[in-house]
Parts: sequence; C-alpha cells; structure tokens
Amino acid sequence: QSAAVCRIGVMGAGAGTQSSPKQAAEKKRACMANLRHDYAGDMLLAADVGGTSSRMHLFLPPGEHVTEVAPLVPPNRMIYSNHYSNNKFDTFTDVVKTFLKEAGMDRPPRLACFAVAGVVVEGRCNFVNRSWVISARQMEVDLGIEKIELINDFAAQGYGIISLDP
Repeated sequence: QSAAVCRIGVMGAGAGTQSSPKQAAEKKRACMANLRHDYAGDMLLAADVGGTSSRMHLFLPPGEHVTEVAPLVPPNRMIYSNHYSNNKFDTFTDVVKTFLKEAGMDRPPRLACFAVAGVVVEGRCNFVNRSWVISARQMEVDLGIEKIELINDFAAQGYGIISLDP
C-alpha cells in the first residue's frame, strides 16, 4: 500500500505546463503504478492556487504509527502531481476535476487543502485577477470530497516554515 516518490512537474516551473492527453496517460501509468490496483484507503489533495497557475498534489496520508501532534505528509507519500495554467479553465473546480481524472481517481480524495492567492472568509475566496469564486462547501458537494479547507497562500508559507529543521 505504499507509493514510491512520483514527482511530475516542478514547483515554480511557470504556467503553461498542462499535459497533453498522451502525457497525462503516461504520467498516470508512472504514478498510479506505485499503488496496488485495489487500493481503497484515503488520499489527500493539496494545491497552491495562484492567479495564473495551480499546482496540484495527491498524497497518501501519513503512516498509521504517527506520534506527532501535527504530522507532516512526507514527500515519499506523493502519488501524483501536476501543474495547470488557470486561463485554460472556467473555474477552479474544473482544474480539480481535470487533475483527478488525469490521476486516474475512481473516487475523490477524503480531504483537501487549497492555498489560494486571496483573502479567505468563511471558506470562500474571490480572486482579484480572475473571475473565480472558490467556495470550499460548494466544492465539497460538487466533487464529493468530505472536507475542503481554503487557506491564504501566504499563511500556507508560514505553516511550511515551521516544518523546516533548524
């Protein structure tokens, strides 16, 4: 039930790296091959959602014997990752649907956290430089994800910094 490291795309690679259908199929084979075909456990979805691009990551949760209060998901638990140019999509929900389809998901991940480039109030973000309005509650319904959290992308950097070793 473990997954080998599978990094596809590079963080900070810039917009315009969306996969062709053939590339997506190759990536799916490369990543999902690291899971048993009958894997029925939970998965986690994380994204960095900017005005120009979205970086999506699908993970296995931390192992069963986690002793830390706030466990980190180690990079070797990554199943699939991809990068999308937002101007190719009408909504962020469309980006997530494309990502999950390319990842070969038969069912939605259990939990998701999206770091968004905007102010988050009561689980909603209105993008300043896009016509997108992201609502965590509406996306939970639309995508079948049990729980979605939206956080400001700058706040996400703060959480990342506290996870660094001194």
